[in-house]
Amino acid sequence: MGRIKRIKEESGVALIVAIGVISVMIIIGIMITSLAMTSQKTVSHDKFQTIGQNIAEAGIDDAIALTVGNYYSVYTNGVVPTGPGDGVKLFATDQILSDSQGNQVGSYQVWSKQDPERPGNVLLTSIGTTGGASSPTETVRVSIKYNPSIFDYTFFVGDPANPNSEMEFWRDSDHGCGWDDSDWNNHSGEDHDGYHEDGDHHEWHDDCGTTTIVGKTHVNGKLEVEGDEEHGNGHIVLLSRAGHTDTVTYTSSYDVHRGSIFSGNITPTRSAPVDFPVVNFSADLTTANNSGAAITLTFNSSGSPPAGWTRNDSTFSITAQEFVNRYNGRVVRIMNNYSNARFQINGSSSSPQTITSTIQVLAVGSGLSTRTVNGLRIYGPGISMQPANGLAILSAQGDVRLKYGVVVGSQGNGALIYCSGTGGDSKFQIIDGGTVYGTIAVKGQAGQLKTGDDSHVAQDTTLIYDDNYVSKLPTGWWNYGSMTSFKENYARD
Repeated sequence: MGRIKRIKEESGVALIVAIGVISVMIIIGIMITSLAMTSQKTVSHDKFQTIGQNIAEAGIDDAIALTVGNYYSVYTNGVVPTGPGDGVKLFATDQILSDSQGNQVGSYQVWSKQDPERPGNVLLTSIGTTGGASSPTETVRVSIKYNPSIFDYTFFVGDPANPNSEMEFWRDSDHGCGWDDSDWNNHSGEDHDGYHEDGDHHEWHDDCGTTTIVGKTHVNGKLEVEGDEEHGNGHIVLLSRAGHTDTVTYTSSYDVHRGSIFSGNITPTRSAPVDFPVVNFSADLTTANNSGAAITLTFNSSGSPPAGWTRNDSTFSITAQEFVNRYNGRVVRIMNNYSNARFQINGSSSSPQTITSTIQVLAVGSGLSTRTVNGLRIYGPGISMQPANGLAILSAQGDVRLKYGVVVGSQGNGALIYCSGTGGDSKFQIIDGGTVYGTIAVKGQAGQLKTGDDSHVAQDTTLIYDDNYVSKLPTGWWNYGSMTSFKENYARD
């Protein structure tokens, strides 16, 4: 009897344990199923959020493409709305986005207005959805800085209306660099700095140093590399930046003469002309980075020049050290009241100077049409131009000349040199070596590079595209022209 009783008791305990184990397993199964369902819902929600975000970002890219190609149609006279809310719709209806098989994946709409936190920028707000009442919407906001497409180029030269515009390289048969007179008949117009004109033809010969251009280059006209029969070859190296597919283009012709050396990984190709924007010379070029308001220097045909400057006939000069002491960090506007004056900043190897000013050369006359400026000369050694607002030189007319190793900008901190040709033909020259980071734009008859003159040993010249100056450029000093865009900020709501 006792044994039978013990067996029954043990059987009861086993049943209870079995029921307990089964209950625990059922609870665990329910929990696992619940977690799986919740996880599946979370994954599905996250998936739709990601898709919605991608759709919103696609809306931003489409809005940029629309405004770059039709900026002055989208924004009449270049005026961007201030609001209300997110601004105005860029598309008349919501835009449908489909996959490669043509299946609809969602839609987006984009609004635009002036960016209240970044003056001069356009704030784009794009809302993307995968569709359906329960599908989440995602909002992406991006601040866009629009600028003329010339800011995409290392060197951009030549007037689209003048097919004889040239970008050239030259040397001198007598002194190692400069003009080779043996190649010319009926010369005219030569001056002591080696610039030579024969009618409308300008040639720049170079083989006493190497000119290297890294980035895109465009010439509205002729691109020429020409050596010297007596002293050797011109040498130009055209390189694409790492990770980029840069181009060198021209509209008229490309010539390499007298055994000159061309190297690099870019072969020049023909393309359509590129337009320059219109410059507003009355615009305020000061920015938050400048240490004070713009200062205007007026030079007259008689009397003393502004303090710190000396005069020799029609040439006004100042040392780089004196210029830095008086004007550094400010926009310096040079106004001239009589014909053909020249302005010169002289450096010294014993006293290196960093100029953080923007130099603006203006001509006096109705619409800046009277030619009163022969040129702006910045002569090293020891001069480094690092403008606070990204704009190194803005010149209405004349010949802008960098000589003897002048450096403009630096890697990661480029600058812009813009010779507009507004008040007469513009030219740009680098003589006897120099380095420019950023963009050189010359709307004129010739862009000229020379790696030596008749009294100095030849030095290499380097031009490197660096767009890090663009976000610092002041607004309102240009109008129209083809556009490009830069994304400066990204936020997701």
